[in-house]
Amino acid sequence: MGCLKIVNIVLAAFAVLLALNLLMPLGPLAGNAVYALDASEPECHFNTAAGLREIPSDACCFELRQQLACTRAGTDIRCYTSESSGTYYLVNSKLLALCNLEGFNVKVS
Repeated sequence: MGCLKIVNIVLAAFAVLLALNLLMPLGPLAGNAVYALDASEPECHFNTAAGLREIPSDACCFELRQQLACTRAGTDIRCYTSESSGTYYLVNSKLLALCNLEGFNVKVS
């Protein structure tokens, strides 16, 4: 009977945590913590035939949302409208997290 009581208490505590998560989601808090722990600077570059050109963060987030796909390229993320095209955006994880925090929802495959 004692084991059953412990299981019920654990299940009740779990139910309370789930109910709190419905009222106040923990997702944004966890995302902010990951962003704050990353010590690097947000970087965004656009690659053309002339080379890499730095793009401001706010403009970059808007452009990333319009790209067809984003894939990991080593430690950076490469976003493009055509995989065979020589033009693409190259961003770091800090900028991708910043864009997602601001609601741009850039997906990486």
